[in-house]
Amino acid sequence: MLNGFGTIVNQLGKRVKPYLPQICGTILWRLNNKSAKVRQQAADLISRIAVVMKTCQEVSSHAVLMLYSYSKFISNLFYLINLLCCRKS
Repeated sequence: MLNGFGTIVNQLGKRVKPYLPQICGTILWRLNNKSAKVRQQAADLISRIAVVMKTCQEVSSHAVLMLYSYSKFISNLFYLINLLCCRKS
């Protein structure tokens, strides 16, 4: 399921920008879930669509803070957060 959604988002590219706030909201909601499996799936999805988020410049400070707070569980995304938010294009 994650692979399919990630593929669709990547293929749509910039055309997915109007839907990114809702997608990000759902991901953030899943990151706040009690289940570690659900949080891991949300982190995996972010890693799959991070390039599109960067292309569309859709990275909110709220999303960054939420991901940072979960960095213990999803340390592989810490590097992506720095790439998306701290690097000047």
